[in-house]
Amino acid sequence: MRKIPTNIDQLAELLRSFGLSPNPSNKMLYDDVTEFNSDDTSKRRRFEKWAWYGDRVLNFALTKMIFNHENAEEMKIEHLNLILKELQNNKRLVQKAHQLKLYKMISGVEELDEDDLAEMLEDYEKTKEFADFFEAFVGVLTEDVGVEKAAHFVHSSFKDDFERLLTIPLHRLKDPKGLLQELGDAGLIKFNFSEPKKIAKRWKVELTVRANENVQSFKGFGKNKKEAEEKAAFESLEWLLELNDAKISEFIYENY
Repeated sequence: MRKIPTNIDQLAELLRSFGLSPNPSNKMLYDDVTEFNSDDTSKRRRFEKWAWYGDRVLNFALTKMIFNHENAEEMKIEHLNLILKELQNNKRLVQKAHQLKLYKMISGVEELDEDDLAEMLEDYEKTKEFADFFEAFVGVLTEDVGVEKAAHFVHSSFKDDFERLLTIPLHRLKDPKGLLQELGDAGLIKFNFSEPKKIAKRWKVELTVRANENVQSFKGFGKNKKEAEEKAAFESLEWLLELNDAKISEFIYENY
């Protein structure tokens, strides 16, 4: 994948769809984001500072979105923290940047297709690197348009994910693998975990879930086998909710 300069026109078009307008004179700020894999120490350090800045803005914007939701007062802090953690995990940040086509505009790579994305998400270090890219973009955007407008961009980008996570009861968020087992025992789904494999210092597992005619595979990574299985199970839970199957949804919610 070869490097390309920031396409400020495409970027401006994307941001206008969020009601924002980048300042053309700040193009060089966005070029800093392309240094996410630079061998130049000073450029890499500048990129890391943008990522650090963006991480704080993301955390603030997502926390504010959760705090201001009408149901937040009735929810436990533990529940709010779990939702925040899931919204800000590296894999979601990579997928969000991919959905917005940010890589093609300013990441320094010509294109990121589905195969590239799948390959990246297999590699923990690459996933973290590209998640840092998204955070650096948010940092630069904040410097360009201001924190409130950057927060608006974050809210708009993560709103659907948040609303979906918000519907999952706390005990379901804490034990997604147990929920899969319950759904399976009720005859609503069929699922199978592959034998966990150790890659470097992390474990990988693949989960296949069938719900009626819908079949999907999920990969989970973790410091141990249990964490890898829980992460794969959680991703499958979000997918099951997206199917809008009344029986599955009712089963998940009725034991709240």
